[in-house]
Amino acid sequence: MKFMNTRTRRQKTPPASESHKTHNAQSSATSNPTPLPDTDSSPNTAAPVSTIRILKKATCQKLSPRASGELTYHLGYREADQHVFLRITANQSSGYFSQEWIALEAIEAKLAEQHDQSFKAIVFTLLFERRGANNHGFLGAVLKAEGIVEADEQQPLLLYAIEDRSPFSQQIEQLRNDGMDLHEDVAEEHARKEARKQARLAEQARRREAHKQQAKVEDTDAQAATSEAEMDTAAAPEAMKETSSDVAPEADMDASSADPAPSEPSTKASPKP
Repeated sequence: MKFMNTRTRRQKTPPASESHKTHNAQSSATSNPTPLPDTDSSPNTAAPVSTIRILKKATCQKLSPRASGELTYHLGYREADQHVFLRITANQSSGYFSQEWIALEAIEAKLAEQHDQSFKAIVFTLLFERRGANNHGFLGAVLKAEGIVEADEQQPLLLYAIEDRSPFSQQIEQLRNDGMDLHEDVAEEHARKEARKQARLAEQARRREAHKQQAKVEDTDAQAATSEAEMDTAAAPEAMKETSSDVAPEADMDASSADPAPSEPSTKASPKP
């Protein structure tokens, strides 16, 4: 085969496990997503999520034979510009990743840069707005499952772009013609998380405001108590003066109104006539 040496052969890509005939992805997959934005202005990722029509939900194996757990991914289509998108939505084992929609056009541009030479999935790193160690490898696994790339038989992390990608294009065309439009469970989950987050922030703001008002009331009460104490302290000397001035006249009055002391009989002899 083209671009192969005598020691290596490319792996035949097993077909992806599809669930595009149902409205739910594989129920066994659990996700470790990063937040999905409502809009994204990057040319490599999809604009508002609501504009993407989900054509297919499927699962696939990871690139490394040592990796455990399957990936769940979606294929999407935007009517406005007829662009196709891919995104990873769930990881059955551990490992964080981004759920961004990645444009097939941007992926094909990266494949063209490889000039039909072997490459590793790390070339897809910059297609993601959100960085993550697993993003590029997971995307490579999805592309392999969809027959866009294939892996070297002896070195499964070494990829080659498949020249004839018409089966993938025909699949997309068929899904479009069938009117496939699967349930947007990812956006719903992010909307629920955002609603919970906003409710939590609102409750925190309410508690902060209540605490602030309580502190204000307590401060006002403390100031009132301090002012009252200062007024009492200032009034004490005046009260003492008034008390002294009231007591002194009373003492004088008592002294002046008292009966005069009886005079003692004179012992002096009266002169004889």
